[in-house]
Amino acid sequence: MERRYRLRHDRTVVDTDALAALSPDDHRRVFATSMAVLVAEFNAYLDRENADPIADLVGYRRHAIWLTRGELEQMISELRRVILPLLANQPTPDRTQCRTATRRLE
Repeated sequence: MERRYRLRHDRTVVDTDALAALSPDDHRRVFATSMAVLVAEFNAYLDRENADPIADLVGYRRHAIWLTRGELEQMISELRRVILPLLANQPTPDRTQCRTATRRLE
């Protein structure tokens, strides 16, 4: 017997109340699950015959920046302002699906 599971992207956002109810161990599990999904998706991408990280503008960076709480909130707000309208884009022949890893702050 073969089973297939898929992540429903419409259910991947955890609201503030649910986050507040999580214990530190719950947060560890949620984070570990998020990272496992990210690694699995990246491996699936690399396993494609035509995968070309350079041509596809694939990047993975970690930056350490010093921010006040207000600056952090402003940065997240700006990222949302840019990304949210693009989430409504529908597939077309000239569009390629791009995945991003994000953190939600409310």
